[in-house]
Amino acid sequence: MFYVSGFDVIIVGAGILGLSTAYHLKVRNPEKRILLMDKEPAAGQGNTSKSAACFRNSYSSSTNIQLADSSIDFYSYVQNELGFNLGLKKIGYLFLLSNEQFRKSKLPKDIEMRILEREDLEKYLAVKTDLSGDEEAGVMRLENIEKGIFCSKAGYLSSENLVSFYEQEYRRLRGETLYNTRVDKLVLEIDSKIGIYHEPFLWQEKRIKGVSTNYGDFQADKVIMAAGTWSNTLLDSLGIDAHVKASTRQIFVVRAETEGLNHLMRTKGFSDFNCLPVTFLPTFHFLVKPDIEEENFWIVYPNHLGIALKLEEDPQPHENYFNYGLKPVLQQYFPQFEKARLFNMWAGQRECSTIDLLPYVFEEGGAVIINGAHGKGITQADSLGRVAAGIYEGDKKVELFRGRWFNVADLGVKERNVEREEFII
Repeated sequence: MFYVSGFDVIIVGAGILGLSTAYHLKVRNPEKRILLMDKEPAAGQGNTSKSAACFRNSYSSSTNIQLADSSIDFYSYVQNELGFNLGLKKIGYLFLLSNEQFRKSKLPKDIEMRILEREDLEKYLAVKTDLSGDEEAGVMRLENIEKGIFCSKAGYLSSENLVSFYEQEYRRLRGETLYNTRVDKLVLEIDSKIGIYHEPFLWQEKRIKGVSTNYGDFQADKVIMAAGTWSNTLLDSLGIDAHVKASTRQIFVVRAETEGLNHLMRTKGFSDFNCLPVTFLPTFHFLVKPDIEEENFWIVYPNHLGIALKLEEDPQPHENYFNYGLKPVLQQYFPQFEKARLFNMWAGQRECSTIDLLPYVFEEGGAVIINGAHGKGITQADSLGRVAAGIYEGDKKVELFRGRWFNVADLGVKERNVEREEFII
């Protein structure tokens, strides 16, 4: 065990939010010594690696739109202009809605989208829009599809490639990393010690000045917490509210090995990739993502009522969720999935922002805390990293990609100014 000092910043967590923050901090402060640490053996090996890696700018909250839009533009710039392949494919998002859902949808009119009638959906997708009279559909209380909303600035990318971009650029700027390092606690110290027995006293100012790990203690002028679902474990013991809860998301993979699924995979009329968009069913409880390269469908299920909100070190998928929960619903709308066989499955976690479903970036106890992406970590990572770097710099506003300005305090706690998101699963 040893004690290491001399760092300007220590970032706890090398997932996508920690990586983006590290990169933008180093861009703004090339002379400062920044250490990025994680308990995994490499960057992005936690929940980032288990993500569906989808992105969209279609939200009801203008804050979510701004954060997502700027990040997507940056990723497009990295791939198209810098030539770094992120595996980014703008195949779009398709929301299949009942009459009531369409009536209540609150997407702003300035989002790039088009409305599809049920006849168009039947033509393009061979989807069953009318489930009236179907006994099984009635038991499951499935609704008819009346409309579709297609949002074009959406799709998916490779989380592995995005992690590689941020880490390579961070290291190129001489940023330091330390993996296989578990942070056991945050070190709270007095600003000005006076050398009296029984310190610290209640009236003495304290702040987080380092971390205690399995390899010893590390000291820094500033600690940034980007530990995702593990944030509560470290912050609760110091009386700091992370404002998030951990939730499990399961992903099930089936191959497009039948003629019907193969045809569905190659759906035309939505994007230049001539494939099915990332598709939400009227239940809104799960989505279907086509994996063009591997010719698979990913069925992504975020747990809902009845499933505990708790941290799981090694979350596991449950095959019965697919066989008896998701597949019966899926094949009602898309009979093509009737003979689909489960090929692979895994589970990960996301940190849920339970009040308004928007992320938190704020400073407390001398530490900067970035979390609560609520499943939008990849979608908004670049923007959130810039906001966290702005807090470190003491900025009131930060410049997002393409010259858009954002009020730092809007994602904080004391002066939070966001609209609750109404268009999310």
